[in-house]
Amino acid sequence: MSKVNINIPNYIYHALALLWLYSGVVPMVFNHSSSLDLLHGMGFYGVIADVLFIGASGIDVLFALLIMTKYRTHYLLWLAQIIIIIGYNALILTLLPKSLLIEQLLHPFGSMIKTLPILAVVIFLYEYHKPKIS
Repeated sequence: MSKVNINIPNYIYHALALLWLYSGVVPMVFNHSSSLDLLHGMGFYGVIADVLFIGASGIDVLFALLIMTKYRTHYLLWLAQIIIIIGYNALILTLLPKSLLIEQLLHPFGSMIKTLPILAVVIFLYEYHKPKIS
């Protein structure tokens, strides 16, 4: 993909930063037990579940903060987000029991399907910011 001669509007970065911030803070403050229930459903318990939960929340907040700094133009930030988004979804798709997975996939708010357009935007930003070899 050749670098498009456009400026990415700030609202794109702000929206993604808000998404990551929300994803990191809301489960910690308001939905701790549901998040741990999801991890328990995937077979993670005790300290490991707590570390995964706090780690994932911390990564999400870190992404939000980095997007709001000069580091938003570094392609590795976007690559890391691609890896995390795919990783989160791969864990859910492979480790969640079928009944809980179907519930997640068919949830009326469509949180799993909403990952696809978010991933597309992040991939676009990765490609946009990636150094071009001439």
